[in-house]
Amino acid sequence: MYLHLFGVWLHIVVGIVLSGYALFWLVMAYALQSAGGELQTAPTLSMIGRAGWPPFIAPPAVRIPLLGLGWLLLAFMIVSGVMLLHGRFDWVITAKVVLVVLFALAHGWFTLRPSPRAALVGALLVAGVVCVSAFLR
Repeated sequence: MYLHLFGVWLHIVVGIVLSGYALFWLVMAYALQSAGGELQTAPTLSMIGRAGWPPFIAPPAVRIPLLGLGWLLLAFMIVSGVMLLHGRFDWVITAKVVLVVLFALAHGWFTLRPSPRAALVGALLVAGVVCVSAFLR
């Protein structure tokens, strides 16, 4: 019982971190676009995405690129979500699965070609997953 509750809590916390991650890229993309124009936005976002995380705590050899952190969070969310299903599958779960797959595609788009539009799509899809999750029982 307590292990299940801990799994739910961990899934929610990582979902909050993933939401913040998507919001970070959205804010960065639009701030860069308004400050430097369209030509500087993609290269700068790509450079930020290659930056290692955590920046000062971990030695450089074990740092994760910031875009890789998104994939790690997404993988954790998928694994923990599947573990919490317990064979239950209804319209809410179906909608969440579709939105998560679409977010994975959008994050792949953002990883390959960072742009404000890709960041917006990713943030909207994460917000959609959160909104649909409100219907879980």
